[in-house]
Amino acid sequence: SSGINAEYGKQTFPVYIIMARVFIVLVAVFAVLALAEAGKVKNQAKVCSKNIKKFEACLNKGYKSKAGCESGDGELNKKDMKKCLKLEKKVKKCEYECKMPEPEPEPEPEPEPQPEPEPEPQPAPQPETHEDPQPETEEPKTSF
Repeated sequence: SSGINAEYGKQTFPVYIIMARVFIVLVAVFAVLALAEAGKVKNQAKVCSKNIKKFEACLNKGYKSKAGCESGDGELNKKDMKKCLKLEKKVKKCEYECKMPEPEPEPEPEPEPQPEPEPEPQPAPQPETHEDPQPETEEPKTSF
């Protein structure tokens, strides 16, 4: 048979051929989606890198971030403030963590004065007895 249905004038296909074509189309769609997603990830990394550099420039110019990042001493105009605020939101999505200012060291508290040690009590004087102490006798030294 030629695959043509003479009665209707249409070509007929077995079901397995139709299923194979549907499967091939689905694989192709998923492949295209996977490649597009991979491209987004690479592109997202580039975008994050650019935004981080711009945000750090804002900080160096004096932008005071909501996260409390270390910043320069400059003053920004309203336009620059808006740009920096938008950049801060973008870099937050990139999981950027800025350098925090180091806290000023607290002055060390002065040590409490140590109480002076009390002098050791002197032994109480012995009452004088009227007995004569025995004189110490020296042994005679002999030389040979």
